[in-house]
Amino acid sequence: TLDDPKLIVILREPIDRIVSSYKKKKRDNETALPLLRFVEENQVIVDMSRYHKHLNRWKKHFDDEDILVLIYEEATSKPTTVRSQLASFLNVAKTGFDSEVLDKKVNSSDQIRPKLLYRMGKCFADQLNELGFHSLNNLIRETGKKILRRETQNVDEKAIRDRYQEEFREEITILERQLGRKLDMWEVHGGRNGE
Repeated sequence: TLDDPKLIVILREPIDRIVSSYKKKKRDNETALPLLRFVEENQVIVDMSRYHKHLNRWKKHFDDEDILVLIYEEATSKPTTVRSQLASFLNVAKTGFDSEVLDKKVNSSDQIRPKLLYRMGKCFADQLNELGFHSLNNLIRETGKKILRRETQNVDEKAIRDRYQEEFREEITILERQLGRKLDMWEVHGGRNGE
């Protein structure tokens, strides 16, 4: 058993976390549902973002000084500061963190410009069709349709944000009191793009 266990918690803007969880499930072929319907049918994915409830449970088993709460957006925007917090919490040297490993993006998705890419692909497909390459033309058109479906995903993300924005604003206020700090960087709370 561990004599002095410590808990490190990383919290992400709640609605971004919901969308990210959905994208992972979609990528892993665990769902074929559109985002909005998936969230409506799986409220547990929303409940996972009710961080103050989880922290209350953890605080029953860990002393405050044994819990480090980090904010995902700060970890990505101020990695050096977060590494220092982590090193201090774990009582280890700051030099023990390999920046090459810590800076590597994992589980990330590339942002593409779907409409422009689709138009370019359609133009290319039309030229192939004129040259008699019909099967390649169909392949390009199907790829373009998949890209446009991704764009529909962005509309679903806006619907999720609109649906849960106010609810999570209240949740974050409770969390801020619990943590003793502001979380203004979270969009749902009026930070980032929401200002």
